[in-house]
Amino acid sequence: MKSLFSILFLFFVFIVTAQSTYSQGFPYHLYNTRTMAELVELNSGAKKLEAGGTKQIMISAKPFYSAVRLEYAGESRKLSKEKIGLFKIWMESLNIKGSNSASAPLDLLDKEYLFKECEKEYWIPVQIPAANDFPKDMKKGDRVTLFLMMVGGIEDKGKWDFIFFTNSFKIY
Repeated sequence: MKSLFSILFLFFVFIVTAQSTYSQGFPYHLYNTRTMAELVELNSGAKKLEAGGTKQIMISAKPFYSAVRLEYAGESRKLSKEKIGLFKIWMESLNIKGSNSASAPLDLLDKEYLFKECEKEYWIPVQIPAANDFPKDMKKGDRVTLFLMMVGGIEDKGKWDFIFFTNSFKIY
């Protein structure tokens, strides 16, 4: 009887420890499985805005947390000034704080990476901690699930470039 009690007690300790360990991790349960095409369609209302020859921006108050499976194309580039500006406006409008308010978006982001879904290409900013793992964990052509958030979009000459960013990924 004493050994049964000991086994049950150890089992209980294991369950509590495992639960607290996994509850502090990434909130994967918030992310719905979608495609990039679906995300663009969810934001199709922005396509109906009239720009009148000037650039427009859109800030998304709804993050559309999404788990999207893409192909890593192996290329990266620095974020444009336009996208950095959009991130600043997005962070200010949603009251997101960085460690340095003058460069808050750069606390987390400085590069975007090229991904493909079918024949369509998407440049997606990746948070620095996750981006640091890209060169050692991925190679061109790898299939990856990105956990994305919607930021907004920039319209230029009637075409919307919807901006997302990712802070976690899984390789398959």
